Amino acid sequence: MKAGQGAAGFLGLSLLAFLVSMPARAQETVHGANSLFVSPTLKIAWAVRKGTTEETTTVVIRVVNSTGAYRQIGLDGVDPFSKQRTTLVAAQPLATLIDLSISRARFAEYPSCEIQLYQSEQLPTDRHPNLTVFYLGVPDTTPEFATAQAMELLLQARADVGGDVISAGGTGTYDLNTWANEIQAGSYALMDTAYGKLGLPFKQAVSVLATVISTSASGYAVANCGLKALGMDHGNPDIDGGGLVMIVSDEHITFVPETPVKVGDLIRVLPAHVDPTIADHERMHVVRDGEVLETWEVDLRGW
Repeated sequence: MKAGQGAAGFLGLSLLAFLVSMPARAQETVHGANSLFVSPTLKIAWAVRKGTTEETTTVVIRVVNSTGAYRQIGLDGVDPFSKQRTTLVAAQPLATLIDLSISRARFAEYPSCEIQLYQSEQLPTDRHPNLTVFYLGVPDTTPEFATAQAMELLLQARADVGGDVISAGGTGTYDLNTWANEIQAGSYALMDTAYGKLGLPFKQAVSVLATVISTSASGYAVANCGLKALGMDHGNPDIDGGGLVMIVSDEHITFVPETPVKVGDLIRVLPAHVDPTIADHERMHVVRDGEVLETWEVDLRGW
């Protein structure tokens, strides 16, 4: 069910990196850090299209102007030691989406880069951008692949076999894929806390209902939900309503609740990874306003 592994042009990314999400304001500078940057107004995704040499290997930075907040974009390279800078991509108009392509060899000369975004139609005289997203080199999480060839094969297969569907992409890249007309998003239907950090417009629907079985005068509590009930490969779960998860053992979770709880209280535990969590259970209950509407059997339990 976990999506995000399909080919999406040359940006078919597996995007489960940690993200920074922050709104832009006048002359703000933000460290992009990873290969996917998400804010309420902007998304930036990196990919590498491999060539036969470093000169022919291309770094592609896809910028999605989600709300149309920015009208101009440019890219500068910076030597972090000498502070010398150069223009990698001259400032140009920005519509909804743009791909900035740079030879990877340029990053050997100027390891750092600054994506500069302007809210005005014309560049300001002081050339100070409204938002600068800077990177200390090509992010380590940037995927490398020969996407042009892969996508050509996909398009050729479509032409040979026929049909109207080109299927690719996933939950994390659903709005970055301009090639496919069917997006293989699965996790969006239920979501998990890992995807919840990406600033996606989907709400978490799935949780594990657990019972508080012990409390302590020092403030922590224990509930009957542990490793055997949760997919843990993306980290600890969260507690609905807030709280600090301290320990997840085989059959129990130890946590500090946001508000006091007592033995017998029910809590919703929000898994970090939806797929393996569902595979740990025999059935799912569809609930609205405390009423169980349906019960679904889990066919692929234990995969």
